[in-house]
Amino acid sequence: MTASAPAAHLAQLNLATLLHPLDDPRMAPFVEMLDPVNAAADAAPGFVWRLVEEGSPDATGLRPAGEGVIVNMSVWESQEALWDFTYRSGHLEVMRGRRDWFARHVEAHLVLWWVPAGHRPTVGEALERLADLRAHGPSPRAFTFSSRGPAARAATAPDAGTAEPTRRRTPRRIWILAALALMLMLCEGVANDWSVLHLRDVLDAPAATAALAYGAFSTAMTAGRLLADRLTGRFGAVAILRHGSAVAALGLTAAALSPWIPLALAGWAVFGAGLSGCIPQLFSAAGHADSDAAGVNVSRVAGLGYLGMLAGPAVIGPLTHLVPLNLTFLLPVAFCVVAAGAAGILREPEPEPTRPGVRPRTETV
Repeated sequence: MTASAPAAHLAQLNLATLLHPLDDPRMAPFVEMLDPVNAAADAAPGFVWRLVEEGSPDATGLRPAGEGVIVNMSVWESQEALWDFTYRSGHLEVMRGRRDWFARHVEAHLVLWWVPAGHRPTVGEALERLADLRAHGPSPRAFTFSSRGPAARAATAPDAGTAEPTRRRTPRRIWILAALALMLMLCEGVANDWSVLHLRDVLDAPAATAALAYGAFSTAMTAGRLLADRLTGRFGAVAILRHGSAVAALGLTAAALSPWIPLALAGWAVFGAGLSGCIPQLFSAAGHADSDAAGVNVSRVAGLGYLGMLAGPAVIGPLTHLVPLNLTFLLPVAFCVVAAGAAGILREPEPEPTRPGVRPRTETV
């Protein structure tokens, strides 16, 4: 008699850095979910094995990756079985609340790899696979649910060899963040290059007074940057970008249209305060969009952003031949309005990767 059995099983390791000790009341909702979620995993179709501490129903007491880092390691019959449990069971509630309990990881914290059927991976083996993913990206040795490209697709086959990882396409969301960075850093460049000339040439301010325009802008921006983390923690990145860009637009509009020097100086200061927290939110969102490609994503956003800062003189200069200098500032005002309207791009999408479509081979026994 013959039966179909998997030639390989899928192993997974997931690290989570605790924001608080497990006995902290703020972690109570997570702790209460542990037993029901683990029981659901044990009963889930395709479940094979999970790591537990001796004498305990789970592995939260094991800390091989650091005192504040808990590990979850398990083996499944297929990638589809793990995907279904992760995203179509009570486990999804844990993922939805993860930002309340766990710190964000800049590097990859989840790794998948194929093991021979019947093999129980060790923690050391799992950490080695994670290190491989962090160092080289998705490959047949270590990959993720969201892996893309020929080499990554090969990684979903249990008999995958040693194909080299391929370059992944930059997601559309990253290019949107980069475009916003270009626009907002161009706004910063406008203040750097044109604020003093605005007061001197448009409002006929003395040179010493005109110099205060950039001083007001940079002082307000510095103060805002120092407060940005605290404000972001309280109000969220979306609110900081939306309201900050709107405030910047109002400030620059006041500076551009004011016939009075004091109001223009105040406008430049408000412009700097509004912009101060915006760019850090874009860089942070790029870094957290995909832990497997954090460096590449941040470089895309930062590179296009600094291009915008350098482009300020090249954009505003020619416009002064068509309209007065102060009216050219309506272009960066428009950029700020666009950024305010697009602030929702900072919301992280609900984790729902493409369902894997490759199953391990079967053999006749």
